[in-house]
Amino acid sequence: AEGNMSEAAIPSVTSALEETDDISDLRVQVLEGIGSVELKKKTTVQATGVASNLVEILQNSGFKLQTLSLSFDDDAN
Repeated sequence: AEGNMSEAAIPSVTSALEETDDISDLRVQVLEGIGSVELKKKTTVQATGVASNLVEILQNSGFKLQTLSLSFDDDAN
């Protein structure tokens, strides 16, 4: 996800996402005024509301979302 976020919001965004189940590889940063959040979340394609839940967490913790990119790894375990 990319958008506007002050460096002061990094701890609150990070903390809010760390409290969410099945999130790994979390990276929250601000480069040249653009906030960036990258993460992996274990879920199923059938799960509904996963992206909207993450968007809500981001926005409630001070991240003004502009772009959201999703990709799925089909893990056959």
